[in-house]
Order: sequence, then structure tokens, then C-alpha cells
Amino acid sequence: MEPKNTTISMNLNDSATYQELDTHDMRGSIALLPQQIKQTWDEMNKLDIPNNFESISSVVFSGMGGSALGAHVAKHLYAPLMTIPFEVVNDYFIPQYVNDKSLVVIQSYSGTTEETLSSINKAYSKKAKIFVIATGEKLLDEAIKLKVPYFQINPLYNPSNQPRMGIGYSIFSLLALLNKMKIIQILQEEIDKIIESLVQNNQKYGIIVPQTHNFTKQLAEEIKGKIPIFITGGHLIGSIHATRNQFNENAKTMSFYFPIPEADHHILEAFQFPTNLNETVECVFYLSSHFNEIIIKRIDKTAAMIKDLGIPVRTIKFNGQTKLEEVMDAIHMGSYLSFYSALLNGIDPTPIPNVESFKEESQDLNY
Repeated sequence: MEPKNTTISMNLNDSATYQELDTHDMRGSIALLPQQIKQTWDEMNKLDIPNNFESISSVVFSGMGGSALGAHVAKHLYAPLMTIPFEVVNDYFIPQYVNDKSLVVIQSYSGTTEETLSSINKAYSKKAKIFVIATGEKLLDEAIKLKVPYFQINPLYNPSNQPRMGIGYSIFSLLALLNKMKIIQILQEEIDKIIESLVQNNQKYGIIVPQTHNFTKQLAEEIKGKIPIFITGGHLIGSIHATRNQFNENAKTMSFYFPIPEADHHILEAFQFPTNLNETVECVFYLSSHFNEIIIKRIDKTAAMIKDLGIPVRTIKFNGQTKLEEVMDAIHMGSYLSFYSALLNGIDPTPIPNVESFKEESQDLNY
């Protein structure tokens, strides 16, 4: 997609920029993240979960792209505390070990994702317990046909209608399910605090906040024309996975993420070539008040060494009361950052013509 041919300057303080480029109201989807979370949490808590869901020995999540962001958040945030295995599958297959004591959560925002559709019957044939999350279409039809429980997303607060921007629905439908099954524990007070924090984010990062007081607009200007590389550890890894995806699809920009400590075993040798990397990349590190001392020291040391190699480095620290609050704060900030980066690139952040074209041309593939 070529940048939109427009005569306006890409001024993030100018309302004309948003009217000209954000024709599908992605800014609305970002600002409505608190409402997405509240709606999903309230609706999921009214849902009855089958009694036999309590006797499971493993959880497998099947989903792709924006529909799988919640699973990556759950994996890095809660898997270390879970007493049963939790696996995320972004593929066509269902693990061989899945059986009648496994819970397979199958999520597709659109309900038409072919990889996800291929997994529901495979899970059913293994007599697994299945829970489906979708807005409708083929996946929901299949759930009804097979008589498996499901949650139908009603995307009242996602005007852009993009799965990646309905992240409150994808994350909290899964977390609410795991919470109801007592696999994880999230209190209502924590949800209320997260919603309050995200409302405050809108007051810090929203489009009406001038660039002189808006950190996300400033950072978008700083990394314009560069490849952002996001690096963090622990519970925040899921957040940089989400932000990487949103940079790819919203800003149409190449982006990468690396988890600490794994990254320290290879990335420090990677900044020598091409020799102009100091002009083309910027590393953005996320720190947390909840990280243990080892991870904090590793991130500090990694950032210092990369900076010594001449690569621009930016460190952002999150200070939420809980780890989940920090994750959502980081994701919300990343959504604004990728959105502003798209506008600075002179492009509408919502359409993804290459992805849609690929899906269209792949419809005849057998799975």
C-alpha cells in the first residue's frame, strides 16, 4: 500500500491529519479499550461453564494473529503460576497429547480463520473439552453444530472492526474463562483498577493531547523511518508481542521483539551488520516494578551494551499495582504508538490489503 496522496502535513496536533487518514476510526477502538474490557468481563461472568471443565489436565489455545494476543498475554503472565500445562498453538495442528482431560480454547475474532477452523474438529475427535470464542460466522456455527460451549463477542466498542484492535475482547474473554475455572485468579478490584488506569491513559496519550505533553506522539516522531525493536522480560513479553503485531499491521512497519533472558544469548552480536543499523533501528526496552532483581539487571546491562554499540535505546518503565495492569498499560501505549506511527507514515492504519489478499488467494488450500 502506498502512502495516501495528501496535501496536509503529518502533524499529530492537527485534527485534519486524523480526519484525512483515520477513515475507519481506529482511534476510537484504541480509546474504547476500557469499555471492551468491562463489557467482556461482565458478559463472561454471566456465562455458565460446564461442570466437567473442572477436571482438566492441560489447556491448549488455538488462534492466529490478533485473535491470539490474549493467549500470549496469559502465557507470559500466568503460565509460571499455573499447575497444569498451558500451550499456545498458532498453526493448523492440535498437539498429540490432547485427550478427554484437555481443554482446547479455539478463538477467531472473525470466525473465519482457516487455521482455527481446522482445529475444532481435530479437538472434537480427540474428545477434548472445547470452548469457542468468536464474533460469529463459520466457527460459531461449528460450535453450535457440535454443541460445545462458546462466547460470542459483541464488538460494540471496536469501531474499526479489526481483530487486533478488539484486544480487550480477545484478552479478557480468555482470562475470564481461566478465572472462572480457577486456573488463574483475578479479583474484580483488579479489573476496576485496570479500567481506571486505561481511562487515564486516554487522557495522557489521546489525540487531543498536544505533542509537547504526549509521550506516544513524541516517541512516534523519534522512531519514524526506523525499525522498532521491543525488548523486555517476564509478564511484559505478551505486551511487546502485541505491539510488534500492531506495528506490522497498523503502521505497515517492520518490527521485532525479543524476550529477556533469551535475547542475551544472541542479540548482542547482531548489531554489527548492516553497518548503518544505528540509523535504521531503535531498541525500546520495557522495565517493570514487578520484575525480579535478575531481570532488572539483565535489561539494564543489555540496554547499556546495545547503546555502547551505537544503537539508539529508549527505556520505558511501568509502575502498575499489579502485573496485569502493567501489561494492559503497555499494550494500550503500544496501540497509540503504532497508530501515530501510521499517521506519520501518511497511511490509514486500518486496512491490511496484503493480508486480506493472501487470505483470499489461500481459500482453496486444503487443511
